[in-house]
Amino acid sequence: MKEIWKSAKGYEGLYEVSNLGRVKGIERIVKNGKDSTMTKPEKILSPINNGNGYYFVNVLKSGKQSKMFVHRLVATTFLPNTEQYKVVNHKDEDPSNNNVDNLEWCTHKYNSNYGTSKERRVKSTDYRALGNSRKKIVVQYDLSGNIIKEWDSAVDCSNDTGYYPSGIYACCNGKWETYKGFKWEYKKEDAICS
Repeated sequence: MKEIWKSAKGYEGLYEVSNLGRVKGIERIVKNGKDSTMTKPEKILSPINNGNGYYFVNVLKSGKQSKMFVHRLVATTFLPNTEQYKVVNHKDEDPSNNNVDNLEWCTHKYNSNYGTSKERRVKSTDYRALGNSRKKIVVQYDLSGNIIKEWDSAVDCSNDTGYYPSGIYACCNGKWETYKGFKWEYKKEDAICS
């Protein structure tokens, strides 16, 4: 596919976006101190992974720096959005593939239910599939320090008791002494509450 460059919407005269998912700052004259200027050369920007596979670039406009996701820049520049959708979907489910042919405007619901997204969400929170690597056993005590019960996790406890996991976490992480009339701590050396 031939690479086509267009002015980035909202950043005309500053940045261009390609149909292949690249972003560049275009050559321009910028202020360099109080009374002087300099020519800033054209430069392809290096995208940064946000930790979840989505790439963004830092762009500058009117002295203000912003993070812009590459897929959104490509979509707003190349794809009509007649329905005024707010979300951009990656058709192949690879958030690093920002080629215009891989992107589509959609609703949040469509994006949340697209392809294998449900299975991936379940897998990312399935502690058994993760080998319990993210799960911490929680011990519930009365105010005298007697063990009431051990729970597989704060979430499991909240499912059975209706307590909020955030309150249990706050106690286990040393922010609160008690929650709902009980003391809580992580089992083993992770214990913080007393």
